[in-house]
Amino acid sequence: MIHLDTHVAVWLRAGETKRLKPVMRLIENEELGLSPFVVLELQALFEIGRLRETGRWIAEALEDDYGIAMTTSGIERAGDRALDLSFTRDPYDRLIAGHALAAGASLLTVDEVLRANVSCARWA
Repeated sequence: MIHLDTHVAVWLRAGETKRLKPVMRLIENEELGLSPFVVLELQALFEIGRLRETGRWIAEALEDDYGIAMTTSGIERAGDRALDLSFTRDPYDRLIAGHALAAGASLLTVDEVLRANVSCARWA
C-alpha cells in the first residue's frame, strides 16, 4: 500500500502528468490509499482559497477516476507515531507521515524533508 501525500493527490486530480512522470509507474501499478489527514489538509487549502475543490470532492474524484480509496488502516496509532516526528512543526505532515508509518505503508511524496526524515517516504 502506498499513501499519497497532499501535493500528489492535488497533482493527480489536476492531471499534472509532467510533475508525476517519475512516479506514474507506481501510480498505475500499486495499491494506493488516501489518508483522512490528507483530505483534511485539502479541505484547509480549499478554505483559504488555494484549491478550487473541497477535500471531500477531491477524495471522491480520485476514487472515481483512479480507484484510490480513503484508508483508515493504522489510523488509531497515527497520532502516537506523529509524536516522534519532531523534525517538523507542520501538523499535517506529522499526521500524514505518522499514518503511513502506523499502517506499514509507503508515503509517496516529493517533499525532500519528509523523505530525509521519514523511513517510509519515497519518490519513485
